[in-house]
Amino acid sequence: MANLSNQTLAGLNGKLPIPAYRLGEHKPQIGIVHLGPGAFFRGHQAWYTEQALQFGGDWAISAVSMRSPDVSQALSPQDGLYTLAVLDAVQSYQVIGSVQEVLIASEQYGQVLARLTAATTKYVTMTITEKGYCLNGSGKLDLNHSQIQQDLSGSGQPITAIGLLFTALAARYQANVAPFCVISCDNLTDNGHKLRKALIAFAEQKDPTIANWLSQQLISPCTMVDSITPATDDAIKAQVADVLGVQDNWP
Repeated sequence: MANLSNQTLAGLNGKLPIPAYRLGEHKPQIGIVHLGPGAFFRGHQAWYTEQALQFGGDWAISAVSMRSPDVSQALSPQDGLYTLAVLDAVQSYQVIGSVQEVLIASEQYGQVLARLTAATTKYVTMTITEKGYCLNGSGKLDLNHSQIQQDLSGSGQPITAIGLLFTALAARYQANVAPFCVISCDNLTDNGHKLRKALIAFAEQKDPTIANWLSQQLISPCTMVDSITPATDDAIKAQVADVLGVQDNWP
Protein backbone atom coordinates (compact mmCIF):
# COMPACT_ATOMS: atom_id res chain seq x y z
CA MET A 1 0.00 0.00 0.00
CA ALA A 2 1.35 3.46 -0.94
CA ASN A 3 2.01 6.00 1.81
CA LEU A 4 0.14 9.24 2.37
CA SER A 5 2.21 12.02 0.76
CA ASN A 6 1.95 14.99 -1.58
CA GLN A 7 2.12 12.49 -4.47
CA THR A 8 -0.87 10.45 -3.31
CA LEU A 9 -2.92 13.40 -2.01
CA ALA A 10 -4.77 14.17 -5.25
CA GLY A 11 -6.09 10.60 -5.37
CA LEU A 12 -7.92 11.17 -2.07
CA ASN A 13 -9.91 14.14 -3.36
CA GLY A 14 -13.60 13.33 -3.04
CA LYS A 15 -13.06 10.65 -0.40
CA LEU A 16 -12.55 13.07 2.50
CA PRO A 17 -11.50 16.69 3.09
CA ILE A 18 -7.92 17.30 1.95
CA PRO A 19 -5.61 20.36 1.97
CA ALA A 20 -6.29 21.43 -1.62
CA TYR A 21 -3.76 24.25 -1.29
CA ARG A 22 -1.05 21.56 -1.29
CA LEU A 23 -1.91 20.67 -4.89
CA GLY A 24 -1.28 24.10 -6.43
CA GLU A 25 1.98 25.75 -7.42
CA HIS A 26 1.73 28.57 -4.86
CA LYS A 27 1.94 26.85 -1.48
CA PRO A 28 1.68 28.93 1.72
CA GLN A 29 4.89 30.02 3.42
CA ILE A 30 5.71 28.90 6.94
CA GLY A 31 4.59 31.55 9.43
CA ILE A 32 4.45 29.42 12.61
CA VAL A 33 7.11 27.37 14.37
CA HIS A 34 5.74 24.90 16.92
CA LEU A 35 7.89 23.33 19.63
CA GLY A 36 6.70 19.93 20.85
CA PRO A 37 4.47 18.45 18.11
CA GLY A 38 2.62 15.79 20.08
CA ALA A 39 -0.89 14.37 19.81
CA PHE A 40 -2.66 17.39 21.29
CA PHE A 41 -0.95 19.76 18.85
CA ARG A 42 -1.84 17.57 15.85
CA GLY A 43 -5.40 16.96 17.02
CA HIS A 44 -6.26 20.57 17.83
CA GLN A 45 -3.87 23.43 17.03
CA ALA A 46 -2.75 22.07 13.65
CA TRP A 47 -6.41 21.37 12.81
CA TYR A 48 -7.43 24.96 13.56
CA THR A 49 -4.51 26.21 11.49
CA GLU A 50 -5.65 23.93 8.68
CA GLN A 51 -9.04 25.66 8.66
CA ALA A 52 -7.32 29.06 8.41
CA LEU A 53 -5.15 27.89 5.51
CA GLN A 54 -8.24 26.96 3.54
CA PHE A 55 -8.82 30.72 3.24
CA GLY A 56 -5.24 31.56 2.30
CA GLY A 57 -2.42 33.23 4.19
CA ASP A 58 1.12 32.20 5.01
CA TRP A 59 0.45 30.23 8.18
CA ALA A 60 2.00 26.85 7.44
CA ILE A 61 3.79 25.24 10.39
CA SER A 62 7.35 24.10 10.97
CA ALA A 63 7.04 21.47 13.72
CA VAL A 64 10.14 21.18 15.88
CA SER A 65 10.92 18.39 18.31
CA MET A 66 13.65 19.35 20.77
CA ARG A 67 15.22 15.89 20.86
CA SER A 68 12.92 12.99 19.95
CA PRO A 69 13.11 11.76 16.32
CA ASP A 70 9.75 9.94 16.45
CA VAL A 71 7.60 12.68 14.90
CA SER A 72 10.05 13.38 12.11
CA GLN A 73 10.50 9.69 11.31
CA ALA A 74 6.73 9.25 11.01
CA LEU A 75 5.72 12.45 9.21
CA SER A 76 8.71 13.58 7.12
CA PRO A 77 8.27 10.71 4.59
CA GLN A 78 4.63 11.86 4.34
CA ASP A 79 5.56 15.50 3.66
CA GLY A 80 4.08 16.36 7.06
CA LEU A 81 0.61 15.11 6.06
CA TYR A 82 -1.48 13.04 8.47
CA THR A 83 -5.12 12.12 9.03
CA LEU A 84 -7.33 13.39 11.84
CA ALA A 85 -9.90 10.75 12.76
CA VAL A 86 -12.88 11.97 14.78
CA LEU A 87 -14.31 8.81 16.35
CA ASP A 88 -17.59 10.18 17.63
CA ALA A 89 -21.08 8.72 17.16
CA VAL A 90 -20.68 9.86 13.56
CA GLN A 91 -17.10 9.23 12.46
CA SER A 92 -15.23 11.60 10.16
CA TYR A 93 -11.76 11.88 8.68
CA GLN A 94 -9.68 14.76 7.32
CA VAL A 95 -6.16 15.00 5.94
CA ILE A 96 -4.26 17.81 7.68
CA GLY A 97 -1.65 19.69 5.63
CA SER A 98 -0.75 22.62 7.90
CA VAL A 99 2.49 20.96 9.02
CA GLN A 100 4.90 21.66 6.17
CA GLU A 101 8.08 20.32 7.74
CA VAL A 102 9.19 18.40 10.84
CA LEU A 103 12.63 19.18 12.31
CA ILE A 104 14.67 17.86 15.26
CA ALA A 105 16.42 20.69 17.09
CA SER A 106 19.27 18.54 18.46
CA GLU A 107 20.09 17.21 14.98
CA GLN A 108 19.03 20.05 12.66
CA TYR A 109 19.89 23.06 14.78
CA GLY A 110 20.95 25.25 11.85
CA GLN A 111 17.66 24.68 10.04
CA VAL A 112 15.64 25.30 13.20
CA LEU A 113 17.48 28.54 13.98
CA ALA A 114 17.08 29.72 10.38
CA ARG A 115 13.35 29.10 10.63
CA LEU A 116 13.06 30.90 13.98
CA THR A 117 15.01 33.93 12.77
CA ALA A 118 13.21 34.27 9.43
CA ALA A 119 11.20 37.49 9.17
CA THR A 120 8.33 35.39 7.78
CA THR A 121 8.01 33.55 11.12
CA LYS A 122 5.40 35.49 13.08
CA TYR A 123 4.47 33.04 15.86
CA VAL A 124 6.23 30.43 17.95
CA THR A 125 3.78 28.14 19.71
CA MET A 126 4.67 25.57 22.35
CA THR A 127 3.36 22.37 23.91
CA ILE A 128 6.43 21.39 25.94
CA THR A 129 4.85 20.49 29.34
CA GLU A 130 5.51 22.39 32.55
CA LYS A 131 8.94 20.75 33.00
CA GLY A 132 10.14 22.26 29.72
CA TYR A 133 9.99 25.82 31.08
CA CYS A 134 12.73 25.15 33.68
CA LEU A 135 10.96 27.18 36.36
CA ASN A 136 11.52 27.06 40.13
CA GLY A 137 8.88 26.65 42.84
CA SER A 138 8.00 30.34 42.59
CA GLY A 139 7.23 30.09 38.88
CA LYS A 140 10.36 32.00 37.86
CA LEU A 141 13.23 30.83 35.66
CA ASP A 142 15.48 28.52 37.69
CA LEU A 143 18.92 29.98 37.08
CA ASN A 144 20.43 27.04 39.00
CA HIS A 145 18.88 24.49 36.64
CA SER A 146 21.76 22.52 35.10
CA GLN A 147 20.43 22.83 31.56
CA ILE A 148 19.74 26.57 31.93
CA GLN A 149 23.27 27.03 33.27
CA GLN A 150 24.63 25.13 30.27
CA ASP A 151 22.68 27.36 27.86
CA LEU A 152 23.80 30.50 29.70
CA SER A 153 27.42 29.39 29.34
CA GLY A 154 27.09 29.47 25.56
CA SER A 155 29.34 26.40 25.31
CA GLY A 156 27.20 24.73 22.66
CA GLN A 157 23.87 24.87 20.90
CA PRO A 158 20.90 25.48 23.23
CA ILE A 159 19.31 22.41 24.80
CA THR A 160 16.32 24.12 26.46
CA ALA A 161 13.34 25.81 24.84
CA ILE A 162 14.19 29.03 26.74
CA GLY A 163 17.77 28.98 25.48
CA LEU A 164 16.68 28.24 21.93
CA LEU A 165 14.09 31.03 21.89
CA PHE A 166 16.54 33.55 23.36
CA THR A 167 19.17 32.68 20.77
CA ALA A 168 16.66 33.21 17.97
CA LEU A 169 15.31 36.43 19.47
CA ALA A 170 18.84 37.79 19.95
CA ALA A 171 19.59 37.08 16.29
CA ARG A 172 16.39 38.85 15.28
CA TYR A 173 17.40 41.84 17.39
CA GLN A 174 20.79 42.01 15.68
CA ALA A 175 19.09 41.81 12.28
CA ASN A 176 16.55 44.50 13.23
CA VAL A 177 13.67 42.02 12.88
CA ALA A 178 10.73 42.30 15.30
CA PRO A 179 10.36 39.49 17.85
CA PHE A 180 7.91 36.70 17.07
CA CYS A 181 4.87 36.29 19.29
CA VAL A 182 5.35 33.36 21.70
CA ILE A 183 2.27 31.37 22.69
CA SER A 184 2.21 28.65 25.35
CA CYS A 185 -0.45 26.04 24.57
CA ASP A 186 -0.76 24.16 27.87
CA ASN A 187 -2.48 24.25 31.25
CA LEU A 188 0.32 25.94 33.20
CA THR A 189 -1.37 28.71 35.18
CA ASP A 190 -0.46 32.19 33.92
CA ASN A 191 1.68 30.51 31.25
CA GLY A 192 2.21 33.49 28.95
CA HIS A 193 3.36 35.80 31.73
CA LYS A 194 5.69 33.14 33.17
CA LEU A 195 7.20 32.37 29.76
CA ARG A 196 7.74 36.06 29.00
CA LYS A 197 9.40 36.66 32.38
CA ALA A 198 11.57 33.57 31.94
CA LEU A 199 12.83 34.75 28.56
CA ILE A 200 13.57 38.24 29.88
CA ALA A 201 15.30 36.79 32.97
CA PHE A 202 17.49 34.66 30.70
CA ALA A 203 18.23 37.69 28.53
CA GLU A 204 19.22 39.75 31.59
CA GLN A 205 21.96 37.21 32.27
CA LYS A 206 23.20 37.33 28.66
CA ASP A 207 22.61 40.85 27.34
CA PRO A 208 20.73 43.61 29.23
CA THR A 209 20.15 45.50 25.98
CA ILE A 210 18.22 42.57 24.50
CA ALA A 211 16.40 42.11 27.80
CA ASN A 212 15.22 45.73 27.60
CA TRP A 213 14.14 45.23 23.97
CA LEU A 214 12.14 42.13 24.91
CA SER A 215 10.53 43.86 27.88
CA GLN A 216 9.20 46.49 25.48
CA GLN A 217 8.28 44.38 22.45
CA LEU A 218 7.82 40.69 23.32
CA ILE A 219 4.20 39.53 23.25
CA SER A 220 3.30 36.28 25.03
CA PRO A 221 -0.42 35.90 25.70
CA CYS A 222 -1.82 33.60 28.36
CA THR A 223 -3.86 30.60 27.28
CA MET A 224 -5.56 27.64 28.91
CA VAL A 225 -5.48 24.27 27.21
CA ASP A 226 -7.00 21.27 28.96
CA SER A 227 -7.81 18.48 26.55
CA ILE A 228 -6.41 15.00 26.06
CA THR A 229 -5.98 13.50 22.60
CA PRO A 230 -5.86 9.69 22.61
CA ALA A 231 -2.54 8.14 21.54
CA THR A 232 -2.39 6.56 18.10
CA ASP A 233 -2.39 2.75 18.06
CA ASP A 234 -2.24 0.07 15.36
CA ALA A 235 -6.03 -0.29 15.28
CA ILE A 236 -6.44 3.38 14.33
CA LYS A 237 -3.70 3.08 11.72
CA ALA A 238 -5.52 0.12 10.14
CA GLN A 239 -8.87 1.91 10.29
CA VAL A 240 -7.47 5.04 8.61
CA ALA A 241 -5.68 3.00 5.94
CA ASP A 242 -8.97 1.26 5.13
CA VAL A 243 -10.73 4.62 4.69
CA LEU A 244 -7.94 6.30 2.71
CA GLY A 245 -6.62 3.42 0.68
CA VAL A 246 -3.09 4.62 1.54
CA GLN A 247 -0.93 4.06 4.62
CA ASP A 248 -0.69 6.82 7.22
CA ASN A 249 2.19 6.22 9.67
CA TRP A 250 0.79 8.49 12.36
CA PRO A 251 -2.88 9.45 12.15
